[in-house]
Amino acid sequence: MIDVFIIGSPAKRTFQIQKILNDLLDNIDEENIYIVIEDIDRSGDSGIYFLETLNHFFKNNFKSEKKVRIIVPISDKKYEESRSAYLKCLDITHNFFI
Repeated sequence: MIDVFIIGSPAKRTFQIQKILNDLLDNIDEENIYIVIEDIDRSGDSGIYFLETLNHFFKNNFKSEKKVRIIVPISDKKYEESRSAYLKCLDITHNFFI
């Protein structure tokens, strides 16, 4: 199923992406799935819109009993600039300082 991303354009509409995600995640044997999404904070409003859409999908259209955790590293500066937008689509926030 992963080769769907290699051959041409697999999806142009939200419902097509939702079907691909459901199919991919159903074929994983693990009960707990962790997904890391990098560079959302570098994508501006498009990144935030993507997170909102992804959050909506997992809350309303995900058809599996598996537990999916999505980890989204965001720089402090970008988070502060768009705090209210990020808080709409993140269930948990955690500050990490090196």
